[in-house]
Amino acid sequence: MVLSAFLFLMYIFKNVVLVYISKRQIQLSFEINAQISDDNYKQLMQSQLNYFRSRDSSSILNEMMSVTMNLSESILLSSALFISEWIIVFVILFTVLLLQPWLFLFAFVVLIPTAGLLIYVNKNNLERMSEREHQLVPHLYENIISFIKGIATIKLWNGESYFFKTYQDKRNEVYDLKQRIHLKSNFIPVRIYEVIAVGGLLLVIAFGTYHGLSISSIVAYITIYAAVSFRLLPSINRIITSSNSLVSRSHVLDFLIANQ
Repeated sequence: MVLSAFLFLMYIFKNVVLVYISKRQIQLSFEINAQISDDNYKQLMQSQLNYFRSRDSSSILNEMMSVTMNLSESILLSSALFISEWIIVFVILFTVLLLQPWLFLFAFVVLIPTAGLLIYVNKNNLERMSEREHQLVPHLYENIISFIKGIATIKLWNGESYFFKTYQDKRNEVYDLKQRIHLKSNFIPVRIYEVIAVGGLLLVIAFGTYHGLSISSIVAYITIYAAVSFRLLPSINRIITSSNSLVSRSHVLDFLIANQ
């Protein structure tokens, strides 16, 4: 009873510490984001007039808003999550290596290459779609800005339908890209990975049966593998989704690097 109460208190303490660490990570990421966006704003104000003449105001607005609103969530927090989850994965796999080397081989061969493959396969496709989205959003800004500035003329010449049709076309294209990015980033890779992780159980059973292990030994190995793989599952899922988030917002970093 005393041990159970102690373990429960330790579990509560662990979660309190994790919440505090997450809170500090979020605060720090937004502080960094604020500093970077301030520097970017000041740098833009110091740009020559030719820079503003050579570029559409909607494109400049899109880049400024991307840095101001997306950097912390899409880049900084995703990077922190990506690194921390990899640390967890390596700690778990190292523990398995010490306790059950051949189960480590199964877990490593099945789980790690699969995660890497899913990240690699998605990378180029996500980059293309996110870059296309980044190019389309300024057209939406341009449409809205022109509509607001020229509302009197638009109403005078009955141009509402033209502006509305243009807005709908660009918005639908952006929404289509966002739907595909969201699906390919957060759902398809995760479901594929879960299926492959479960498939690893069949490999453990086949390996045990082939080598003539007893039923009790096979059950023990299955239990250990299931515990390891399903503990790794949330971490590797977060690694995949955070990596996809970084890829889908890589144009924000490209813009910042190009302006240094």
